[in-house]
Amino acid sequence: MKVFAIRQGDSSTIKYYLTNLVKMTIQTFSKRWSDHWEVENLHAKVKKFFGFEDCYSGKEDFNLCYWELSYFLYYLFRLYQEQLRKKGIDYTLLKLWECYCTDYDISKAKKHFYSKSKMKSFKKRILAG
Repeated sequence: MKVFAIRQGDSSTIKYYLTNLVKMTIQTFSKRWSDHWEVENLHAKVKKFFGFEDCYSGKEDFNLCYWELSYFLYYLFRLYQEQLRKKGIDYTLLKLWECYCTDYDISKAKKHFYSKSKMKSFKKRILAG
């Protein structure tokens, strides 16, 4: 076992971390902790964005479905936000969400999320029934 004793900044508090990876260096530990913290921040952002910080369901299946759908939507909006940034348009996720919920232009969405060939194929399938 290996123990890391870490004190942050001017704090007098020392936190101890234990690992069974004896070859781990302090740099490797710091990188893993940083990655872990980024994941925690992502969860917090998604929870805040969709407003379910204090929302709990008694059924595990419902929770899992809700989380998966929320992450899927979050990543779709982040993808769209990135596409707009490349075109010089800077929108916050909240602004994109508001536009989508109130007055979103479906033709713009089709242009950004579908290629022309995919749209033609989609229209053919819809018309064919």
